[in-house]
Amino acid sequence: MLTGVATMLNGPFYMAADPRDQTYLVVNTLAQSVAVFAGAALNNAPPLRVLTSASLNFPCGVALDPQRDLLYVSNPGAGSISVFAQASLANGNVAPVHVITGLSQPFGLALDPHFDRLFVAQAGNHSIAVFDGASATDGAVAPNRTFTSPGLQQPQHITFDAEAQRLFVASRITGFSIFEGASSLDGSVAPNLAVARPARGVAVDLLRSQVFITATDNQIYTFELPVEIRDESPGNVVDCGRSSTHVNEDTLVPCDSEAIRFQVTCPLLFTAIPIPVVPIPPPPRGVPEAPLPFPPPAPPPPPRRGH
Repeated sequence: MLTGVATMLNGPFYMAADPRDQTYLVVNTLAQSVAVFAGAALNNAPPLRVLTSASLNFPCGVALDPQRDLLYVSNPGAGSISVFAQASLANGNVAPVHVITGLSQPFGLALDPHFDRLFVAQAGNHSIAVFDGASATDGAVAPNRTFTSPGLQQPQHITFDAEAQRLFVASRITGFSIFEGASSLDGSVAPNLAVARPARGVAVDLLRSQVFITATDNQIYTFELPVEIRDESPGNVVDCGRSSTHVNEDTLVPCDSEAIRFQVTCPLLFTAIPIPVVPIPPPPRGVPEAPLPFPPPAPPPPPRRGH
């Protein structure tokens, strides 16, 4: 655990790892900064570097491009993304080399460095924006593609598996979704798998084929990727008609006090596997959930009815 005054943590939101020097970056929303810590940092350890900038406005999301040494930071308060060069050295008050504007409360960020592609979770209009040639994008540039889905209501955190071209999305209102072939998705699409458990964060262990979801009920849910999703060799892909495969509240059943069993309507796609749950202490009784530091996005409009 990392905690204490020396850490300079103030409203930490999302993180990113830098495999080049075994450090990790933490976005401080309230301090409007990005702190860089040694991988082994614990307790009251101070950061190695702290990046600040006038372009940061309640920053939340962070993504690192190690190939180009670029750092992307989302600013929901300004509807923008700040892009910093020489990310491995950035320290103190730094001006961005680019600022991507015109976004709708951007939160989570994910990169495909090989194709220089940036994914942006937009909580304001409930969508995922995709920018090709991200390292050169500057100003009010429309994304190359934008996709929406009924399960994307206030998407907050995203993780991208570049090898499989698979995007994992945590949505604060509707839950967790997986989208295959995310780089080419556009318009209204259905997820390949959805878990109806309102989520704030998602992390993926590709080595062990496990997914970790931080939920709004102060729990961390862990489950294994279905074999049919993990293994895309011929004969092992189960399409399920490309229709959404949902895990609803009623079918997310606790097996006992230390395990959760996920059951899905398409048994070939997702087998029931008990996985340990890591509980997070709930807030004191009577204390409401901490609000976001800026107005929450409006819910999506109801579907229009024909005359």
